[in-house]
Amino acid sequence: MKPRKTHLRNFQWSVGIPKLRELLENVLSESTDLYSFEIDIEFPVWPPHNVLNARPLHNDGKKNARILLAIVDVTEHKELEHKMISSELRYRRLFKQPRWILILDALNGEITDINPFLINMLGYSKEEC
Repeated sequence: MKPRKTHLRNFQWSVGIPKLRELLENVLSESTDLYSFEIDIEFPVWPPHNVLNARPLHNDGKKNARILLAIVDVTEHKELEHKMISSELRYRRLFKQPRWILILDALNGEITDINPFLINMLGYSKEEC
């Protein structure tokens, strides 16, 4: 992926995010670093989910103060995380239903999981199944 060059001045992109503006001002005033600040923003040239890291560059006083800002697109990661959580919730709900549910290993035919309703009905423990 080719890096995008975007020139934003005077905190244009942080106007709607007061906490980010405060953190970046601290990077300059206190010469501190900013690590893994998650930001969800709708801005034409950026993906919606990003993680920001920042550090001050050598400044000659406040006159030409600059920040080195690294922006990592975590949109795909966030989407996968959401899908995984949704899948886990569906799986848990399914197993709590009063139905007979059992998952078999297709290669050897062994039971890999069984819901409590079927365990109670069969009268065996999960380990015995």
